[in-house]
Amino acid sequence: MSYPRHPKAEQIQKALLEMKQYKQVRAELNVGERAVRSQARRLEMIHLPVTRKEREWLADMRGINRKLVP
Repeated sequence: MSYPRHPKAEQIQKALLEMKQYKQVRAELNVGERAVRSQARRLEMIHLPVTRKEREWLADMRGINRKLVP
C-alpha cells in the first residue's frame, strides 16, 4: 500500500534542489521536518559532514558572510 504524496511535495523538492537549508524550507512552506526529510530521501540526497575549512569555502561559493558560518 502506498501513501498519498504530501500536498507540497513538489515545492519541497524544488527548494531542496535549490540547496536551501531544511529549516529555511520548513519556515517558507510551513511544513514539518518529517516531510522535508522524506522528500530529501526520495531525491536520494545524503548528508555529509564537512570540516570548518570546507564550510567556509561553501559559504564563499554561495556568497554568505563567513561570520554566519558555524
